[in-house]
Amino acid sequence: MEKKPLNLLKPKPATPASGPASTQGLSQSGGRRVLADSFVTLHFKISLADADGVVADTFEGKPATLQLGTGQFSQPLEHCLVGVAEGESIDVVVEPDSAYGIRNPELVQVILRSVLDEHGEPGAEWVPGDVVEFPAPNGGTYAGVLKNIDATRAVFDFNHPLAGQRLRLQARVIGVL
Repeated sequence: MEKKPLNLLKPKPATPASGPASTQGLSQSGGRRVLADSFVTLHFKISLADADGVVADTFEGKPATLQLGTGQFSQPLEHCLVGVAEGESIDVVVEPDSAYGIRNPELVQVILRSVLDEHGEPGAEWVPGDVVEFPAPNGGTYAGVLKNIDATRAVFDFNHPLAGQRLRLQARVIGVL
């Protein structure tokens, strides 16, 4: 098991959020509109809609450039960008079931401390908040957040850290290819 941070911009598959839709590549003003497979340069901010907390913010730095539909950005958040024209801005709230899903209490699991120590890095010190990667039976990995630990057991939450959260997406599209 290896400690590794989660990529917060790649959630589990979810039902797409509602957002602007367009089947045309140009806006009425002649600017290009975002399509489902566009390359997009934009500033964006993802924050918690119901509490303080910024997940990602490019407004203070360089804009991001990404290709929609390739997993570089969460599918439900991408869906909110489809139809937005160059120069336009959006400010939308995405509900939990359309973002990173609803929290599943069955994904909070107890693991024996002996198992954690046996498969972890020798001498590793575990503290609540650590993100730990576990091997999956299919050869992949999955990550859990350590919630608490004592001499005999560790409790991990395998829900995405943003599961159950309403998210606010603010974005300004700079360019579309």
